[in-house]
Amino acid sequence: MSGDEDATVPAVCVFATADGTSRLADIRLPTLRVIPNDSGPSTFLGTYAATLFGVVKGGAATAKDWHISATAGLSIVLNGAWEIEAGSGQRRRLGPGSILVMLDTHGQGHRAHYDPAGPCDVIGVGIGEAARAEYEALVAGLV
Repeated sequence: MSGDEDATVPAVCVFATADGTSRLADIRLPTLRVIPNDSGPSTFLGTYAATLFGVVKGGAATAKDWHISATAGLSIVLNGAWEIEAGSGQRRRLGPGSILVMLDTHGQGHRAHYDPAGPCDVIGVGIGEAARAEYEALVAGLV
């Protein structure tokens, strides 16, 4: 593993293309870096303000048809599993520890398919404009 990969974590991103079709992309998110400062507080790089958060207890009964993300954010699977489907036809299975970056706040949106084997608990975290801009830049070169 290279040094760059050590400083990142894998994630799946759902985003809308110019024509509104949603797509999925595998991206790598930068991790928090702490820079010690002998003369005072440490500097933390890679932190962003959260705008909201909540925990969702999902399952087959909470599966959703096509919908957009209400806000740009992260969806982090705590336990269980679900599958995301983009308008492009791409699908990804998200299990414990998986991170989904949700940037499809317009356009067609995505569908959620929950694993029938059991419930899925997910924490959702809304992100601010600085994080959104950084994550959009990560997928810009992939389109």
